Amino acid sequence: MKKNYIKLFVLLVLCNFSFAQTKPKFTLDSFKINLIESSPSTSYSETYANLKWDSNLVNKNTSLNKIYLEIVPIMDCWNNLDAKDLKKTIFIDLKNESAKQLSNYMITHKGLVSKCFKWRIRFVGKQGNQMTSWNYHLFIK
Repeated sequence: MKKNYIKLFVLLVLCNFSFAQTKPKFTLDSFKINLIESSPSTSYSETYANLKWDSNLVNKNTSLNKIYLEIVPIMDCWNNLDAKDLKKTIFIDLKNESAKQLSNYMITHKGLVSKCFKWRIRFVGKQGNQMTSWNYHLFIK
């Protein structure tokens, strides 16, 4: 009878360790970013786009090594996402210690020196890179 209790105890301890090692499932769908535009009354040179996300998702203990916000300024805005005249890509590491406290990233028309841009999220983990689809924003309305 004692042997059965010992076996049961050992089994429960092993199960507990195996469940303790699993990390939460992090998917592309669980990470959402909203874009908030400047009001239409804002002057053209002062227009902005504010990208906001839930900072708790970045702080989660996941199997992901990095979470990047990729922003690509576009020079030929009439082509939307199919544009070919692009400026250098801006990468913001959202899992960086200084960025973990942030829950938004402000993009200004002056700072970007572009009339439009595209952006997406890139997740880097054991399975390689996973990316959301591109999103497009035009400062001119």
